[in-house]
Amino acid sequence: MVSISKIVVPSICVLIVAGIISFFIVYNFYPQKHANVNLYGVCYELVGSAYQKYTNLAAQKELTMLRLQSYAIKSPDLSIPIVFTGSREQITSFLNKYTSGLYIVSNEGIGPSFTNIDMQIVKAIVTKPTLQKITSDLTIDDFNPLKKTVGGSIGLQSTAYISSGQEEKIMMYVDELVQNGVKKIIADGEKQGEVGGVKPRECRN
Repeated sequence: MVSISKIVVPSICVLIVAGIISFFIVYNFYPQKHANVNLYGVCYELVGSAYQKYTNLAAQKELTMLRLQSYAIKSPDLSIPIVFTGSREQITSFLNKYTSGLYIVSNEGIGPSFTNIDMQIVKAIVTKPTLQKITSDLTIDDFNPLKKTVGGSIGLQSTAYISSGQEEKIMMYVDELVQNGVKKIIADGEKQGEVGGVKPRECRN
């Protein structure tokens, strides 16, 4: 069950990669793509067009959070620690696009030497102007799980440049964005009836 009141900030690179891999396994083998949501104690299953809207909303959440985090860092001269993932080819293309203000700290591969997955884990530092340029170039498609790009995998590592108060404000804003989005998806789906892809479901812990 997905609770829309919980917002997770991507920060640990191992979890990012593990999440990508496990998602593809589940996504490819699950017979029907769906999401379970809990809205104020009432539970629903989203399928079809409602599920697609929910996927887009989840992508918008990630994009909005990353942009807000980049703007919460005040000084333009700071070096911001980030982590991102992708194939060797994708990483190379990304680095060729942003040649200024982005510096690699480490690059570790989890394949294909001992797996069939060509995936690189890159830790880097980036200037605020370059990070904002990257985030301005991104769209929700970059965060789509089936076609996530290197830019869409970016997460800020733990940094003192964003205060706990700023982080809390970002969380509250994104939480409201998701809640309003889910409410609209459910309302629109219920109006459309069965084809709307919204099904009431029993809540489970």
